[in-house]
Order: sequence, then C-alpha cells, then structure tokens
Amino acid sequence: MKHRLVKSQLVDDEIHLYSDVDISVVVGVEGGVSTPIILGANRKVIYDIANEIRQLAARAAADQLQMSENVGGSFSISNLGSLDEVQFDAIINPPQCAVLALGRIGRNVTMDESGAVRSVSILCATLPIDHRAIDGVIGAAFLGTLQKILQQPKQIFASKA
Repeated sequence: MKHRLVKSQLVDDEIHLYSDVDISVVVGVEGGVSTPIILGANRKVIYDIANEIRQLAARAAADQLQMSENVGGSFSISNLGSLDEVQFDAIINPPQCAVLALGRIGRNVTMDESGAVRSVSILCATLPIDHRAIDGVIGAAFLGTLQKILQQPKQIFASKA
C-alpha cells in the first residue's frame, strides 16, 4: 500500500491506480501456469491469504477456476523457492506493471557491525518492473520496505485493525 505505483496497471498508455491490492499468485499447473487472484489482500490477515492461496491453487490444478478468478490483479507474486531455485527472472503479467519473484531461503555466513561472524537466512527477491509506469527508485524503495517487513516477522502475523 505504501508504494502505490507497484500495484498499478498500464492500459492503453494510461497508468491505472487501484485502492486495493489484488495479488495474482503464479501457480504451476499441468502445461503451464495459472494466476488466481487474491482480491483485497491488503484487507486480509496472512492466515486467510495463505488459506485462500491453497484453495485457489488446488482449484487451478484441477482446472476449476472461473475466468474472473484468473484475470486481472494489480500485482503478481511468483515463488520458485519450493523448486529449490535461488533466484530467477519472472515475467510481468500485463497489464500489471510489476511482479515479485521469490527464490528459496538459504543460509549464508556474514559479519555483523561488531565483526562477529554469524549464520543468517537469505531470501533472494527480485522485482521486474515496467519502466513506463514505475522507475527503479520506486522499485528499490518497495524492495527495501519488503526487507524491513520480512525482518520483523511478528508484524506479518499480527491481525489487521
């Protein structure tokens, strides 16, 4: 919600902005992918979103989605982490202007500010964007916000007010 252009569509050279975040979740199905949509994800708690994704993915795999459940969306998320992909380049789903591509979470050794060596979890997230609507600074700011959110997991699981 903080980065409104990231959830936009480009239609006939016009940028369309939306009040809600309708997320297309890229789901692998026999013969390709399906993109069922979580409508109003910004108004839902993470548990409800996860449950809805499971239901939509099962229906997508069984070829039981209605066209209205599979077309639209203001933003896409593609996660190949379960397939052990560390990083990949996702393709934007037109007319959307961005897609978040998530790889698998891995462990890495790093040094903190005090010089102590520690093991940390690393998630590679890339954000292909349509530069006709979103510039790199906006995309980088979105990824920075995502990083801060993921580093505070308790907030992710807090209820919406």
